[in-house]
Amino acid sequence: MTIAYDLLIVGGTLQGRRAAALAAREGARVALVEAPGQVEQTLGHGLGIELLAQAARIGFGLDGWDSAMDASRGLTWADLQRRLTLATECALAPWSPRALSTLGVDVVMEAGHFNPKTRLAFTTESRHLRARGYLLCPPTQTLVPALPGLATTPYRTLEDLPRWEDLPTSAVIIGRSPAALALAQSLAGLGRAVTVLSRGDRLLPTEDGDVSLLAEQFLRAAGVEVRLAQRPRAVTYDGEFRMALEDGSTLRAQQVILGTAQQPQTVGLNLASLGLRPHRHGLSVDDRLSTAHPRVFACGPALGGYWATATDGQDIPIAVRNALYLPHRRLTPLNRPVILPMGPAPG
Repeated sequence: MTIAYDLLIVGGTLQGRRAAALAAREGARVALVEAPGQVEQTLGHGLGIELLAQAARIGFGLDGWDSAMDASRGLTWADLQRRLTLATECALAPWSPRALSTLGVDVVMEAGHFNPKTRLAFTTESRHLRARGYLLCPPTQTLVPALPGLATTPYRTLEDLPRWEDLPTSAVIIGRSPAALALAQSLAGLGRAVTVLSRGDRLLPTEDGDVSLLAEQFLRAAGVEVRLAQRPRAVTYDGEFRMALEDGSTLRAQQVILGTAQQPQTVGLNLASLGLRPHRHGLSVDDRLSTAHPRVFACGPALGGYWATATDGQDIPIAVRNALYLPHRRLTPLNRPVILPMGPAPG
């Protein structure tokens, strides 16, 4: 069955659902395609870190969820996971498939791919969808470093946090993103031994040096060991992680957690057939949020930049309206710190 839409959104993120709601309120015929469970996973790990931070602050006696929870030193990881499930459900309620359907959005909970053989379309297991414009808003995943021995170990990632069976008593966190640093500070506040390891010479490399230094000082004050300009050479696991560094030292911990850069989840979308060549850290767009294909736009965390998942929303209306209308609006540096360079046009 083929149905024509004004806008088809390839989602999997909360930003994709917000874009669908906005386009529907604009009067457009909208289809939202996303694989089941993607949005819940993306939102869950961010809320999980926030709940851990709250638990750490309560442990320090700084604040509390309510008076009954002031005995938070007895909180277990299972308690926090139950709260995380409830928080995720509450956060997604206004953007649920049912809520979007009431706005007129055709929600297709299936994976799919672009099919440009005749007229440009998007094909899922049961649908063949066409639209005047397309908006890419896929989720991201942790970029796994090429570290000898890592693939054979039970390492964890930030997006796996809602499914962790327990909190580690000691951890080495590889990476310097805000989410990685927030997790390190939270675990340290809960009495865990934490080391942040980065091959860069400072934290938060896209921020001013003073901000980076302040973040480092906060971590050290919380009891986090910060190891900068250190490259791990190999990792082994025999019930305990051992990580050999280039300076000859060895780090030992119960768990290794990857907090490295994020890359867009575009495998299987067949973007190459459209002339789109995503790089490791994001989708390439111009200042109109247009890709190299004139009918395909992009927004959300897959553009790259750690700020996108937490603080940004300006790109959503610009991308939606540029995909639907003329004249095109532009995203200035006041909206977004960096506009990624667009790759060469197809053909």
